[in-house]
Amino acid sequence: MIKSITTSLITVFISIPLVMADEVPQDKRSGFYLSGGIGLHYMNYDLLINDGLYASETNYGAVSSVKIGGYLTPQFALYYVRDAAWWNDEDVDSTMLTGLAGIGGSYYFSPNTPSTFLEFGLGVGDIQNTTYSTGESGGAVMIGLGREITPHIQLSGNILSTSIDDSYYSNVIYETSAIYVKLEFKL
Repeated sequence: MIKSITTSLITVFISIPLVMADEVPQDKRSGFYLSGGIGLHYMNYDLLINDGLYASETNYGAVSSVKIGGYLTPQFALYYVRDAAWWNDEDVDSTMLTGLAGIGGSYYFSPNTPSTFLEFGLGVGDIQNTTYSTGESGGAVMIGLGREITPHIQLSGNILSTSIDDSYYSNVIYETSAIYVKLEFKL
């Protein structure tokens, strides 16, 4: 099922920039910033009880990303960011996600496109069991390095880390660290 959803999302996101392509090339960044992205991740998930490691597992799966904000300069964009790593947890027979919702920014090394860029995010981290609609929240940080391919397409490698206290059991902490590659389509 994830394979068919991923294939459908890739098809839609690849079509967006082709439909929106301008006759006149855009080599400067300004104004409104909106992007959507998809990718793949490799993640470590640790469960700590009383500050000791109780369980650890590695997972892989899909990544989704949404950003909305604006360019403060041709080299810097500030935005709300939501990056999420999705995976199937066979132990509980459900789809899980962990991610970041908060403030983010991208610094482009050149005012013209294409350019290499750094991106960051800081905000609320979450871990959710989407099958049973349960979840917890805490803190998260994200950092990445990427390259614009065209004015509307960019590719990046990112690291996302979360630390989440269980709201019911005060001695339980969930920690995740995801490494991922994402392809973004931006306006």
